[in-house]
Amino acid sequence: MTYALTSAFETRDQAQGLRPGILLEQYQNSHPLGRLGRPADVANVALFLASNESVWVNAQFINVSGPGH
Repeated sequence: MTYALTSAFETRDQAQGLRPGILLEQYQNSHPLGRLGRPADVANVALFLASNESVWVNAQFINVSGPGH
């Protein structure tokens, strides 16, 4: 899967003479879930809000940024 941050991390890897992907791996490993957020993570929240299951949810700010961030 391609992340929006992938090219930025690869550019930094190259500038620092590091193995491609090393900074992205370090970033992912520092996250409590061990991975970056995926489009499906946001889509699942949108589907919930569009469903009848969320009928009593209103005027809320829903932060979809993963644990610890």
